[in-house]
Amino acid sequence: MDIGSFLIFSIYIILILIILIYISPVLSALVMILVPILFVLIMPESSIEFFSLKQFSFVEGRVPMYNIHILLIIWSVMIGIIVYTEVIFYVLRDKESESASQRSKIQDFLMKLNIKKR
Repeated sequence: MDIGSFLIFSIYIILILIILIYISPVLSALVMILVPILFVLIMPESSIEFFSLKQFSFVEGRVPMYNIHILLIIWSVMIGIIVYTEVIFYVLRDKESESASQRSKIQDFLMKLNIKKR
């Protein structure tokens, strides 16, 4: 793999992960999709040349692997990570609210028991 391409993809992945961790999963998904689109709109010739750069081949040179394929692999992995974090956050929030409501029900029940004893 070309060192320049490796560096660009590494910076791209790190940027997405930092936004995912520190800001928002939804914003990281938007950045993940908008950054390549903006580069294509701003510098069409350079970005098309970058995405069509052949990195390596499979099966004795018959199946080429271009930068666009690597970008699609990165997108699929990052979308999986983003969806996984969203599901985990949803499940954790749901369990926290459920346990808080159970605690209040238990406390209400104990309060009623104490009132009936007197």
